[in-house]
Amino acid sequence: KIIDITGPEPVEYRGFIPERKVVIPGSYEKDFPAGKYQVPCALIIGERKESTDLKTSLNEALREYDISTWKSTLMRIGFDAKRAYQNFTGLGNYSRDLIENLIELYPSNEYRLFAPKENKNPRLNYLSSHKSVSTIFPETPLNKTFKGLWRSINMEKSIIKNEIDVYHGLSNEIPRIKSHNIPYVVTIHDLIFKRYPRNYRNIDRKIYNAKFRYAVKHADLTIAISEQTKNDIVNYYDADPEKIKVI
Repeated sequence: KIIDITGPEPVEYRGFIPERKVVIPGSYEKDFPAGKYQVPCALIIGERKESTDLKTSLNEALREYDISTWKSTLMRIGFDAKRAYQNFTGLGNYSRDLIENLIELYPSNEYRLFAPKENKNPRLNYLSSHKSVSTIFPETPLNKTFKGLWRSINMEKSIIKNEIDVYHGLSNEIPRIKSHNIPYVVTIHDLIFKRYPRNYRNIDRKIYNAKFRYAVKHADLTIAISEQTKNDIVNYYDADPEKIKVI
């Protein structure tokens, strides 16, 4: 299922995507006999910028002249892949499932997975069969030593270096942004630490709160996995409800 969330109401497509649209992974709630569960889907969040259109036009021209060695590229999408590599349930499953489904649905895109370190995870074995996917790890000695610093502060340099068209923070946060030429999307799963603070250490609550607040404030689009999560984002962070989509 493909859902256009750029307007006041979602619009669904099946089997095709309108021209020049920017697509990212998402999910929607579906009823099953065992209960309600999140099902992966594709989200249309905007239109491609002119530089991407020029790149696509060049690909079409090369194909017309039968230069088969040139690989068509529609979009280069970046993901925060820490949870995909390091978590085996929960946020890890969400990240892996969305990445895998988007790769299968749109193999012409290029995908860059940004992760602080490589962990052996059998659920990521499928990546080796897709040439359009590569993983970006910290490169400098400083970033390799202080991986959290790279992920939170210095990752933007890697995002720009890899010419990412859109970046999706899959697990409640995005890196610090200085350049606003790249659209950022963040998925907020819940704000349990705000609703039930007694279950969390004070230092953890402060860290989570800073990351969540920054992501909601600076992301171009926030994806909430439920209406309750959206309400919490609006209530706790005074966020603009028009910039939050429930999927």
